[in-house]
Amino acid sequence: MKVQSFPKFWVVLVLLIFMLSLPGQVLAKALQEPSSRGIPSLSINYTAQDPKEPVGVVNTGALNVRSGPGVESSKVIVIYKGQVVALLGRWATNNWVKVRLYSGVEGWVNSIYLTTSVPVSQLPVIGGTPPPVIPTPPESLPSATAIVTTGILNVRSGPSISFGVVDTVKQGQQLVLFGRNQSATWVKVRTPGNTEGWVNARLVQSSVAVGSLPVFDSPLTSPSAVVTTGAVNVRSGPGFDFG
Repeated sequence: MKVQSFPKFWVVLVLLIFMLSLPGQVLAKALQEPSSRGIPSLSINYTAQDPKEPVGVVNTGALNVRSGPGVESSKVIVIYKGQVVALLGRWATNNWVKVRLYSGVEGWVNSIYLTTSVPVSQLPVIGGTPPPVIPTPPESLPSATAIVTTGILNVRSGPSISFGVVDTVKQGQQLVLFGRNQSATWVKVRTPGNTEGWVNARLVQSSVAVGSLPVFDSPLTSPSAVVTTGAVNVRSGPGFDFG
């Protein structure tokens, strides 16, 4: 029986295909394991901007960057809406800020044309005279009060029973306290009827220590005299001729 031989053409073709396939396999393996083959890898690292650095975004069509904080200063460059600039500081009046472009150019722009990541007032002051500080008025302190603890209490024109009665208040009524006399035995008050006068400190319950109230000067009392004889006539005028 005659055995048919495999054509040499096909043998050569198979060998050629095998040889051509080797470089592709080697390259694929090298790409999969570049470090093991000594092939350097290429990587690009982007340095992010410091997130703590304040920035501003131009919110107008075109904005002049000037050499100083004012329209009289020369123009350095023009920036446009949407551009981001670094904020370096501010003029004392907050209307101009110093900026740095990403090209490194520095200058001043009007702060109203920037949308800033922090309030302009928080930027460091670079120059200018700060506006005068208007003091904030102190909060009103709550009024000291007192409650009448006796049935009926006379409100007098001065801190003594020698002064006339100007009003009366009843037990349980609330009075506003203004002050006290030097010895803290009488307090100056305002009644619910808006009458001001003095009451005996022992006859009211105060919301604060009486000694902590400011001292008010006592009004002058009328001059007085003491009769030194058995009887004395009180006449209608200064002389014996008067009845």
